[in-house]
Amino acid sequence: MLHFGSRLARSICGFIAIFWFCRLLVQAFVFEAERYLATPLLALGYHALTGVFIVLTFTYAAAAVL
Repeated sequence: MLHFGSRLARSICGFIAIFWFCRLLVQAFVFEAERYLATPLLALGYHALTGVFIVLTFTYAAAAVL
């Protein structure tokens, strides 16, 4: 198996993955955004932002592991 990057780079990617995962949890369980999603455009933006957090979490986790 090929390993790219140094231990420091992988550690930083792991930390960033944990950060985005925690940010995703905060958005899902702490923020109450329903009252602000008054228009379909705002709801689309909210769900798109959630998708971005998911992608960033998996991207940095993959970079840390591979």
